[in-house]
Amino acid sequence: QDLYIGDGMGRKVVDVVAEEMTRSGIELQDLDDDATQELVESRFDELDAMRHFNDAVRWSRLYGGAVMIFGLNDGGDLATPLNPDGVRDVEFLRVYDRYQATIETRVMDPMSRDYGKPEMWQISPHTGGNSYRVHNSRLHMFDGESIPDMARQVNQGWGASVLQACYDQLIRLGMSHQYVQMILERSQQAVHKIP
Repeated sequence: QDLYIGDGMGRKVVDVVAEEMTRSGIELQDLDDDATQELVESRFDELDAMRHFNDAVRWSRLYGGAVMIFGLNDGGDLATPLNPDGVRDVEFLRVYDRYQATIETRVMDPMSRDYGKPEMWQISPHTGGNSYRVHNSRLHMFDGESIPDMARQVNQGWGASVLQACYDQLIRLGMSHQYVQMILERSQQAVHKIP
């Protein structure tokens, strides 16, 4: 996090993919007519969806994971499984980094196709809001960089930050810039003119 905040190159490594992915927006397909398309695009803008997608990709790259919660009005609450046939509206989008989203329970039935995957999440906002539970069907998990299962277990099920692989190189790059600046300062030659 400090490298992202204080180092321009570290920030670039994290942001470049998120910015490129969301730069052109999205193209909606298979909608019934132009009126429906305009309605969906308008709602998309109201929700500030592209910024939320950008943040989700950015924080997953920085922290090794993030989740986006979809506030879908289907008659249920966030802690109940989503009823896709009952969805009437998208009320909000929220993005949380991996340190705000904890896997509370996993699917433990070995016969299930979702065996080992998250079932219920505990969301703890950094902004001081109350913690709340969210069913896995109401969010999308943005995973970090691929790492071996053993390392993933230590990482509480999350991937790695993109900065982890290039951390030493970024530190050395920053130090080399400082050294070059010091050399340039010391190599200035004073010129004295005597009439």
